[in-house]
Amino acid sequence: MQTGTQPPISPDEAIRSLLARLARPVRLLVAVSGGSDSLGLLLSLARHPHEGITLLAVTVDHGLREASAQEAAEVSRICQGVGIPHATKTWLGDKPATGVAAAAREARYRLLCEAADEVRATAILTGHTLDDQIETVTMRAARASEPDAPGLAGMAEAVLLHRRHWLLRPFLRTRREEIRIFLNRLGQDWLEDPSNADRRSERLRTRLALAEKPAVL
Repeated sequence: MQTGTQPPISPDEAIRSLLARLARPVRLLVAVSGGSDSLGLLLSLARHPHEGITLLAVTVDHGLREASAQEAAEVSRICQGVGIPHATKTWLGDKPATGVAAAAREARYRLLCEAADEVRATAILTGHTLDDQIETVTMRAARASEPDAPGLAGMAEAVLLHRRHWLLRPFLRTRREEIRIFLNRLGQDWLEDPSNADRRSERLRTRLALAEKPAVL
């Protein structure tokens, strides 16, 4: 599946491109779950010059798994090691019996916006990758005949959240494999979310199908 005419770029190239386009001073709030994509984003940013740039990090703990609080604490430890302030925002209250993934996604963006308000962030950054983009376009193509289908467009590099905070996705042209190579070079492990192995997930089924027949870039 064709996802664009531009070739993939490395994590370093992605971050240099992002920083070159930002007006200074700027306060960047990086959403870090502890997975390879978001940790790669955080540590890539930490390795670049920071004149006029303030980096902050936030982890959203959805409270859906017993280990989630411990994982947020591990992210905080990593952030402390590179000198980046970190906060955890927790999804409190009752969780829905159905549609948990959609509700968790909405809660995540709401809590990210709350965190951005608190630190007066210029923008929120997430670690969505080219792999995520390919999966998203593939899933939307499979639903193209449905009346409420979202169309074939993929995720945007920049989107306004809740009408007040810009969400930036600098890794949308970067492959997950390249991010993990970068982390391995640093000797940095990452967390694996067990929900990513849930075969009831449409995204996982799409990911497995694409692994058998890779998309054309």
